[in-house]
Amino acid sequence: MSDGEDQGDLLPIERDHQAPQHDEPGDTDDRDFDWNDADAVVIERQPRTACYWNPKGQVVLRQESWPDDDVFLFFNLEHVPALIFALKQMLEK
Repeated sequence: MSDGEDQGDLLPIERDHQAPQHDEPGDTDDRDFDWNDADAVVIERQPRTACYWNPKGQVVLRQESWPDDDVFLFFNLEHVPALIFALKQMLEK
């Protein structure tokens, strides 16, 4: 769908929006949809991410990178508080 075309009844989701009630659930939605519509897409694609301890006592952040090798970040335990602090600071900006 190009810019300027009528999107019919596709509307951005609002926080207080209540979905219309129907007697039977639908299995599909035949309306035109544009994955480039920033108002409709709420989560972009991203790799699955894991967080765990390795045998050396480090925190490991691992992201799936199929079909290539996964991406790893290793943090020694004494640096985890600084990492958490920096992430919290970023969220407050």
